[in-house]
Amino acid sequence: MSARPNMSAAGARYASYNELRRMLVHRRAPMTQRLPPWSLTFADLMMLLLTFFVMLSSLSEIDKEKYRVLSVSLATQLQGRASTQALQPAPIPLPPAKMTEQTYMRWAQEALRSELEEHKVEIERREGQLVLRIGEQVAFASASADINQNFLPTLSKIAQVVAKAGGRIIVAGHTDDVPINSLRFPSNWELSGARAAAVVRALSLHGPVNVQRFVVEAYADTMPLTANDTVAHRAHNRRVEIRVVAVPPTESAEGALTPSADGVSVNDYATN
Repeated sequence: MSARPNMSAAGARYASYNELRRMLVHRRAPMTQRLPPWSLTFADLMMLLLTFFVMLSSLSEIDKEKYRVLSVSLATQLQGRASTQALQPAPIPLPPAKMTEQTYMRWAQEALRSELEEHKVEIERREGQLVLRIGEQVAFASASADINQNFLPTLSKIAQVVAKAGGRIIVAGHTDDVPINSLRFPSNWELSGARAAAVVRALSLHGPVNVQRFVVEAYADTMPLTANDTVAHRAHNRRVEIRVVAVPPTESAEGALTPSADGVSVNDYATN
C-alpha cells in the first residue's frame, strides 16, 4: 500500500520537472515562435509609416537657413539688376565749352527736351534761379514718398543738369491742402519733406552731384502755385521743385563763366 503513494509523489515530481522544462524551453525559444504571426507585418507597417512621416516632415520643413540665403540672393540679384539699369546715366547733349547763364538755360532745356514734351518736368526761370518742377503724378504714387521706378531715368538727366551749375541745390517738397494723417505721414509737412528727401537721395545716387550741395525744404501746402479749388489745381500744387542757386561766378576775360570745383557757376542766381 505504501508503494503507490511513493509512485504518486514521483509522478508529481516528474510532472513538475516537465513543466519546468517547458518553461525553460519557452523562454529560450526565438521571438518568432513566441509572437503571433501578424506582429511581424504590423511592425513592418509601423516602420514604413515612421519612415514616411520622417520624410514628410523633412520635406515640409525646408532648411530655413538655406531658404533664407536663397531668397536673399535672389532678391539681391533682382534689385541689383534694376539698380544697375537705373544707375546708368541717361544720355544728354554735351554742355557748351564756355557756359553763361543763357547758354546754361538753353542747354538744360535741350537736355530735358523729351521730358518737357512729355510733361514730366517743367523748367522755369525765377528771379535768376533755374527751377525744375516735378509733378506728383509722374514721380510718386498718391500719399507716398517712394519714387516710381520708371521716373529714375528722368532724375538721372536732372542730376547731370544740376551738376553743371555751381552753388547749392535746393530741393523743396509741396503738397495741396487736403490733410493727410497716416502712420508714416501724420501731416503734409512730413509728406512734403519725405518726398524732397527721396528726390535728393535719387539725385545723389544717379548723377555726379556733390551731396554737400543739397538743401532739403518742406512747405506742405503753404506755397501753392494756384488756388486749391479744383482737382486739377490741387494736382498742380503737389510737386517737388529743384532750384539751382549759384555762387557768384568767376568770369574770364571773354566774359564767360569759368568752371568751379562742382561745375559751372550760373550768374545772377540768388537764394530766397
